[in-house]
Amino acid sequence: MIYPGFAIIGQLNGPPYEHALATNIKNLGLLVTVGCSHPGVENIVEKAVMDLNQTPYMVIGGFHLGGQTNAVYNETLEGLLDQNITKFFPIHCSGDGVRSYASINYPEFYGVGNVGYCAELDSTGLYFISLSSNWYLYLIPVGVIVLLLPLTVIIRKKKSAKS
Repeated sequence: MIYPGFAIIGQLNGPPYEHALATNIKNLGLLVTVGCSHPGVENIVEKAVMDLNQTPYMVIGGFHLGGQTNAVYNETLEGLLDQNITKFFPIHCSGDGVRSYASINYPEFYGVGNVGYCAELDSTGLYFISLSSNWYLYLIPVGVIVLLLPLTVIIRKKKSAKS
């Protein structure tokens, strides 16, 4: 736990090693924010659920599926749905293929998210609206990355010291 309702999900080897951020959304479940998901986005969500003993709600970030096949897209998205994810936002390195596939085959679960979009939470859940004129929102993902990178180095150094 890094703050009440916020936790860093421990390392998974892709390679490379990756962490994720899990946020407990009251009455909905975990919002899992991933980087590139080299270990597999469904594996990261599964680890978040196991570590925190919480129901997943949604996942956003890179799904690392650029250039993959429809079969791989289907397997990945079904793996998320099997874990009770109700919304997924494949952004960053996910690839246009999975976004197109998800929008056609899973429109009720698929969410569009890009730089300049703002997350809004209401009684129906989390959704994104475009607010590109609010340039300061671009700093949020950069800030998260800047905060998580030193944490990875610290954890690696602690593990190396124990060895």
